Amino acid sequence: MEAKPVRLGELLTAAGVLRREDLNEAVQIANDTGQLIGKVLVMSGYLSKHALQVALNAQSLIRDKVVAPDLALVALAVAANQEISFEDALHQLGWVRKKETVTAKLGELLSAAGVIESSELEKALKKSEDTGQPLGSILLKSKVIDDAVLLFALDQQAAVRDGIVSREDAIRLIAAAPKNSRVTSP
Repeated sequence: MEAKPVRLGELLTAAGVLRREDLNEAVQIANDTGQLIGKVLVMSGYLSKHALQVALNAQSLIRDKVVAPDLALVALAVAANQEISFEDALHQLGWVRKKETVTAKLGELLSAAGVIESSELEKALKKSEDTGQPLGSILLKSKVIDDAVLLFALDQQAAVRDGIVSREDAIRLIAAAPKNSRVTSP
Protein backbone atom coordinates (compact mmCIF):
# COMPACT_ATOMS: atom_id res chain seq x y z
CA MET A 1 0.00 0.00 0.00
CA GLU A 2 1.45 3.34 -1.03
CA ALA A 3 1.92 5.94 1.68
CA LYS A 4 0.46 9.41 1.35
CA PRO A 5 3.12 11.81 0.04
CA VAL A 6 4.66 14.07 2.66
CA ARG A 7 4.40 17.60 1.29
CA LEU A 8 7.00 20.11 2.38
CA GLY A 9 4.57 22.97 2.95
CA GLU A 10 2.24 20.79 5.01
CA LEU A 11 5.15 19.71 7.21
CA LEU A 12 6.23 23.29 7.80
CA THR A 13 2.75 24.56 8.63
CA ALA A 14 1.86 21.57 10.82
CA ALA A 15 5.10 22.12 12.78
CA GLY A 16 4.26 25.79 13.24
CA VAL A 17 7.37 26.90 11.38
CA LEU A 18 5.41 28.52 8.53
CA ARG A 19 2.08 30.33 8.47
CA ARG A 20 -0.60 28.91 6.14
CA GLU A 21 -1.07 32.33 4.48
CA ASP A 22 2.65 32.52 3.69
CA LEU A 23 2.57 29.01 2.26
CA ASN A 24 -0.42 29.85 0.07
CA GLU A 25 1.32 32.95 -1.27
CA ALA A 26 4.54 31.02 -1.92
CA VAL A 27 2.62 28.25 -3.71
CA GLN A 28 1.06 30.88 -5.98
CA ILE A 29 4.48 32.37 -6.74
CA ALA A 30 5.96 28.92 -7.36
CA ASN A 31 3.11 28.06 -9.73
CA ASP A 32 3.47 31.39 -11.57
CA THR A 33 7.26 31.23 -11.90
CA GLY A 34 7.91 27.50 -12.10
CA GLN A 35 10.35 27.71 -9.19
CA LEU A 36 10.54 25.13 -6.43
CA ILE A 37 8.43 25.89 -3.36
CA GLY A 38 11.42 25.70 -1.01
CA LYS A 39 13.35 28.24 -3.04
CA VAL A 40 10.35 30.58 -3.13
CA LEU A 41 9.86 30.30 0.64
CA VAL A 42 13.50 31.23 1.28
CA MET A 43 13.66 33.99 -1.36
CA SER A 44 10.41 35.50 -0.06
CA GLY A 45 11.79 35.59 3.47
CA TYR A 46 9.14 33.24 4.86
CA LEU A 47 11.72 30.61 5.77
CA SER A 48 15.45 30.49 6.53
CA LYS A 49 17.76 28.27 4.51
CA HIS A 50 18.38 26.32 7.70
CA ALA A 51 14.67 25.71 8.30
CA LEU A 52 14.28 24.55 4.69
CA GLN A 53 17.15 22.07 5.04
CA VAL A 54 15.72 20.78 8.34
CA ALA A 55 12.29 20.33 6.73
CA LEU A 56 13.80 18.47 3.76
CA ASN A 57 15.63 16.15 6.19
CA ALA A 58 12.40 15.58 8.12
CA GLN A 59 10.53 14.86 4.88
CA SER A 60 13.13 12.31 3.81
CA LEU A 61 13.17 10.47 7.14
CA ILE A 62 9.37 10.36 7.27
CA ARG A 63 9.25 8.96 3.73
CA ASP A 64 11.83 6.34 4.67
CA LYS A 65 9.72 5.47 7.74
CA VAL A 66 12.71 6.15 9.98
CA VAL A 67 10.84 8.74 12.06
CA ALA A 68 7.12 8.86 12.90
CA PRO A 69 5.38 11.94 11.46
CA ASP A 70 4.23 13.23 14.87
CA LEU A 71 7.75 13.12 16.29
CA ALA A 72 9.15 14.65 13.11
CA LEU A 73 6.84 17.66 13.46
CA VAL A 74 8.01 18.35 17.01
CA ALA A 75 11.66 17.86 16.04
CA LEU A 76 11.22 20.12 13.01
CA ALA A 77 9.90 22.92 15.23
CA VAL A 78 12.72 22.43 17.75
CA ALA A 79 15.42 22.32 15.07
CA ALA A 80 14.10 25.39 13.25
CA ASN A 81 13.70 27.44 16.46
CA GLN A 82 17.03 26.44 18.02
CA GLU A 83 18.92 26.41 14.69
CA ILE A 84 20.19 22.88 15.24
CA SER A 85 20.16 19.86 12.95
CA PHE A 86 17.06 17.71 12.63
CA GLU A 87 18.89 14.69 14.09
CA ASP A 88 20.11 16.78 17.05
CA ALA A 89 16.52 17.84 17.70
CA LEU A 90 15.40 14.22 17.51
CA HIS A 91 18.08 13.24 20.02
CA GLN A 92 16.97 16.05 22.36
CA LEU A 93 13.51 14.50 22.23
CA GLY A 94 14.92 11.11 23.22
CA TRP A 95 14.89 9.48 19.78
CA VAL A 96 17.55 6.90 18.98
CA ARG A 97 18.07 5.61 15.45
CA LYS A 98 17.46 1.89 15.19
CA LYS A 99 20.50 0.03 13.92
CA GLU A 100 18.48 -1.89 11.35
CA THR A 101 16.95 1.27 9.90
CA VAL A 102 17.15 1.20 6.11
CA THR A 103 16.93 4.43 4.15
CA ALA A 104 16.27 4.91 0.47
CA LYS A 105 17.99 8.19 -0.29
CA LEU A 106 18.44 8.79 -4.00
CA GLY A 107 22.15 9.54 -3.78
CA GLU A 108 22.83 6.48 -1.64
CA LEU A 109 20.99 4.24 -4.12
CA LEU A 110 22.81 5.66 -7.15
CA SER A 111 26.20 5.48 -5.45
CA ALA A 112 25.69 1.94 -4.13
CA ALA A 113 24.61 0.87 -7.62
CA GLY A 114 27.81 2.28 -9.09
CA VAL A 115 25.96 4.78 -11.25
CA ILE A 116 27.72 7.78 -9.70
CA GLU A 117 31.04 8.18 -7.91
CA SER A 118 31.07 9.22 -4.26
CA SER A 119 32.92 12.43 -5.21
CA GLU A 120 30.14 13.30 -7.70
CA LEU A 121 27.54 12.59 -5.02
CA GLU A 122 29.31 14.77 -2.45
CA LYS A 123 29.54 17.70 -4.88
CA ALA A 124 25.90 17.33 -5.90
CA LEU A 125 24.71 17.05 -2.28
CA LYS A 126 26.62 20.22 -1.37
CA LYS A 127 25.13 22.07 -4.33
CA SER A 128 21.67 20.76 -3.44
CA GLU A 129 22.06 22.01 0.11
CA ASP A 130 23.39 25.39 -1.04
CA THR A 131 20.70 25.99 -3.67
CA GLY A 132 17.72 24.12 -2.23
CA GLN A 133 17.32 22.23 -5.51
CA PRO A 134 16.56 18.51 -5.41
CA LEU A 135 19.54 16.20 -5.80
CA GLY A 136 18.08 14.65 -8.96
CA SER A 137 17.88 18.05 -10.66
CA ILE A 138 21.48 18.81 -9.75
CA LEU A 139 22.66 15.45 -11.13
CA LEU A 140 20.74 16.05 -14.38
CA LYS A 141 22.01 19.60 -14.86
CA SER A 142 25.59 18.54 -14.24
CA LYS A 143 25.10 15.66 -16.72
CA VAL A 144 26.10 13.01 -14.18
CA ILE A 145 22.94 11.04 -15.07
CA ASP A 146 20.21 11.39 -17.67
CA ASP A 147 16.41 11.51 -17.38
CA ALA A 148 15.94 7.77 -17.87
CA VAL A 149 18.36 6.86 -15.07
CA LEU A 150 16.85 9.46 -12.73
CA LEU A 151 13.28 8.35 -13.36
CA PHE A 152 14.17 4.68 -12.92
CA ALA A 153 16.09 5.39 -9.70
CA LEU A 154 13.21 7.50 -8.35
CA ASP A 155 10.79 4.66 -9.13
CA GLN A 156 13.04 2.25 -7.24
CA GLN A 157 13.33 4.70 -4.35
CA ALA A 158 9.53 4.89 -4.11
CA ALA A 159 9.27 1.10 -4.30
CA VAL A 160 11.69 0.72 -1.37
CA ARG A 161 9.82 3.32 0.67
CA ASP A 162 6.51 1.60 -0.08
CA GLY A 163 7.92 -1.79 0.93
CA ILE A 164 7.56 -3.27 -2.57
CA VAL A 165 11.26 -4.09 -3.02
CA SER A 166 14.20 -4.26 -0.63
CA ARG A 167 16.91 -1.63 -0.72
CA GLU A 168 19.36 -4.29 -1.94
CA ASP A 169 17.06 -5.33 -4.81
CA ALA A 170 16.57 -1.69 -5.82
CA ILE A 171 20.35 -1.20 -5.91
CA ARG A 172 20.75 -4.32 -8.07
CA LEU A 173 18.02 -3.15 -10.45
CA ILE A 174 19.53 0.33 -10.76
CA ALA A 175 22.99 -1.17 -11.38
CA ALA A 176 21.53 -3.46 -14.06
CA ALA A 177 19.77 -0.61 -15.89
CA PRO A 178 20.94 -0.20 -19.49
CA LYS A 179 24.40 1.33 -19.55
CA ASN A 180 23.63 3.36 -22.66
CA SER A 181 21.13 5.47 -20.72
CA ARG A 182 23.87 6.67 -18.38
CA VAL A 183 25.80 9.80 -19.17
CA THR A 184 29.51 9.15 -19.39
CA SER A 185 32.20 11.70 -18.64
CA PRO A 186 34.33 12.80 -21.59
